[in-house]
Amino acid sequence: MMREQAWSHLRGKAQPSPPKALDAADFQRHHHRVLFDGGEATIKIDHVLRVGGKILLLGWTSEPDPALELQSGSAPLAIRVRSASRPDVSAFLETPASEYLGFVICAQWDVNNETPTALTLKWRPRVGGVLSSTPLLVEHKATTEAFEHVGDLVMEELAARPFGSAAWLEVLSAFPKERSDRPIVAGAVDFCVIGPDTAGGAISGWALHEEPATFWIEDDDGGLCSFENAQWWERPDVLNMFDQMNVADPKVGFMVRVPGLRPRHGGAFYAASRQGVSLLARFTAPKILSADPKKAAAELFAVPSPPANFIDRVSAIDWPILGPIVERHQERLQELPVEVSTVGFRCASPKVSVVIPLYGRMDFVEHQLMCFSLDPYIRDHCEILYVVDDERLIPSMMGSAQELLTLYGTPFTWIWGSINRGFSGANNLGAAHARADALLFLNSDVFPKEPGWLEQLVAALDNNPDIGIIGPRLLFAEGGIQHAGMINRRLESLGIWINHHVKMGFDPAADSHVTLARMELITGACALMRRDDFVRLGGWDVGYLIGDFEDSDLCFKVRQDGMTVGYLPTIELTHLERQSFALWGESDFRSKITLANAARHQARWKQFLESPISKAL
Repeated sequence: MMREQAWSHLRGKAQPSPPKALDAADFQRHHHRVLFDGGEATIKIDHVLRVGGKILLLGWTSEPDPALELQSGSAPLAIRVRSASRPDVSAFLETPASEYLGFVICAQWDVNNETPTALTLKWRPRVGGVLSSTPLLVEHKATTEAFEHVGDLVMEELAARPFGSAAWLEVLSAFPKERSDRPIVAGAVDFCVIGPDTAGGAISGWALHEEPATFWIEDDDGGLCSFENAQWWERPDVLNMFDQMNVADPKVGFMVRVPGLRPRHGGAFYAASRQGVSLLARFTAPKILSADPKKAAAELFAVPSPPANFIDRVSAIDWPILGPIVERHQERLQELPVEVSTVGFRCASPKVSVVIPLYGRMDFVEHQLMCFSLDPYIRDHCEILYVVDDERLIPSMMGSAQELLTLYGTPFTWIWGSINRGFSGANNLGAAHARADALLFLNSDVFPKEPGWLEQLVAALDNNPDIGIIGPRLLFAEGGIQHAGMINRRLESLGIWINHHVKMGFDPAADSHVTLARMELITGACALMRRDDFVRLGGWDVGYLIGDFEDSDLCFKVRQDGMTVGYLPTIELTHLERQSFALWGESDFRSKITLANAARHQARWKQFLESPISKAL
């Protein structure tokens, strides 16, 4: 037998005696047969690893379930011992493969985070006696073979350390490169985008694993990004490609924000598992998003993800990238020239400045001016400010302004801010050029039904100092209610709060309010405010994309300031509603814009959304 031949020279020695301590290097280089009165036994220490706060011993004995002890100096260490299958040892010793002859010892060690210098192993075979070793030689990096048996313990240490910290990197250095013939992790990068300046970037792809794994991104400069805030979703296409793997979680598609990603810099996608560290994919320099917020949003939203995941994704990943793009865009707008043209003689001391943004179409202007010309209060006490927010409308405005004045006799000012600024930006630009103490924000598709409406609205605001913003009832062209106040409603299917128009489509008689009422919210299509309040509150928020939720945002600002929101149902105007938004892009993109704005809105106003006052109205 091979075993007998290998050890035949040891037989015939003197009577066995308690074994002496063995040289550490020799003890860990070779297996050793020890003779006792009760028989013989063999031990081999393959590896002694220090990984973070753990000391790991990997070895084998000739008999299962040995009694093992580990000491640091003279002090015993608390240990965990587990058996390990070692087919190689069973073959060498010619024992049944079913016997678990391998062992792994795990001891906690966290004394000043230093490697112990006097480790001693004690072994008590069942045949009797004690084997003591001299101090063991401690390694700091595992071999691929050793990692098969201790990889899960090293993964525990990695998970216990803050990602990217010196302690985390120290543990990671113990991992070998994964070289398995059957990997338990796989992954790829599909998309990589970055903001135009310092907004960071995002990476999308897929990653699957059969057992626990830690994923991260490392850029070319050595910067690390964890997957702690990654968004995950199912990818049936990927699962079909790896149907031979026992995937632990079907959510294998991901998108992760990478704050430190820079232009012209690529990186790599890594995973750590019990098999070692795997390089899953490399990526080249990311695509740079447009500096225009709407274009950047279109590019970023083109990165696919399921609709059910979009709200979580856009909150965690897209907005942190888009937010700085929007802010820098607004900063650039302040530097652009503004053209102001007045047609006719303006009111010398207006009481109300009527601010009307124009986008997409000019034909409503004539009908509004005709209505204004029939209202003595508007003619005598108001200034009309049209903010042209669409470069395509400038030729029409320039060509028709004087003719409109001649036809209807209503002076007005039109303002061009050099670029499209969006609903909030256009309103703020108009307010910046307003001269009155009261500001009426009016959509271009809202038309008075009779004179005197604005004077009544101003009187209601003047007589109720607690009201910070007030609006009338708005009707569709066919006479049904378009606006009778708004409330926030939870849309559980998408996980968002939306602005809900109370009684929309109903006959006006269905409106329970017949006099001035305090509401949760009102629309921005027709809203009156004191100029001082508007300026103090910071005006319309310009952080939303295209146009959504700005009106409820302004109402929440009013309420946060301690004032109330007023609704005056005795005044009715006609609202054709969102005639300009129909001109914006494809419906899928428009839907994503609305969802993105909803996510931002509920992040800003959580305290009001979760404590509505609508039940008391």
